[in-house]
Amino acid sequence: MNRSILGLAATLAFVGNSHAAVFIDNFESYSTVNDDMNGKGGWVVSNGVDSGGGPVVILDSYTWDGSSQSATVGGVTQPSLGFTTLSHAANVGLVSNGPSSFKFKTSYTESTGGATRNPFQFILTANSGNLLTIDLTPAGAGQYDVTWSSSFAEGGAVGTLTAGVSTQFQIDTAWNGSAVTYAFSNAGSAVSSGILTGAAQTDFVSSFSTSWNSGASAGNNSVTIDNVSLVPEPSAALLGLLGTSLLVLRRRRA
Repeated sequence: MNRSILGLAATLAFVGNSHAAVFIDNFESYSTVNDDMNGKGGWVVSNGVDSGGGPVVILDSYTWDGSSQSATVGGVTQPSLGFTTLSHAANVGLVSNGPSSFKFKTSYTESTGGATRNPFQFILTANSGNLLTIDLTPAGAGQYDVTWSSSFAEGGAVGTLTAGVSTQFQIDTAWNGSAVTYAFSNAGSAVSSGILTGAAQTDFVSSFSTSWNSGASAGNNSVTIDNVSLVPEPSAALLGLLGTSLLVLRRRRA
């Protein structure tokens, strides 16, 4: 076999084995609105059945940025249910293939029980710790206080999330030559940036999850998520190597 072809194949194999997977979901490809999200497209629901046997994590018809479907967690009064989690596995390198971007949109619906509201949490889990944990804590009427933390960096306050108002959380990671850097933003506005202390160049995001603590209160509030995107960018070195292989192949054929 032509050596150039072998070189190109090796390059592609390297890319495919370097946590270069891409996970993007806008929930448009799933059928049956109001159906259980468990098992749809690799999503897994833990402890997701109410006392009547119905699902508490469903495919919703919430319209968002051109997307007519999303996933909703909660929305029923189940104080004895405890923690319910919607999660999806991932295999996205933090910086092993160049800078990466992790983002999702969310909104919440206020509880009809007034002051009885339950907390929610979003987690991006890396192979060696939580890359990003976002907590929604009930505040005043129709509001949640938002804070974030990480296994690798100091967190803090993000702001307030108001019922019915959507936002996009995003964290971008990169390699500065000696450490993994991050930039965390809310609705396009910078919240924090710095070094992910202790994070390695070979670390990767292993899962994304949303949890609902229905046992905290007798509320029936809910959160909706959409446009989940975990995307690594090929590094300049890999693109250069791939380009070289293609150039050599073209010259030999010429």
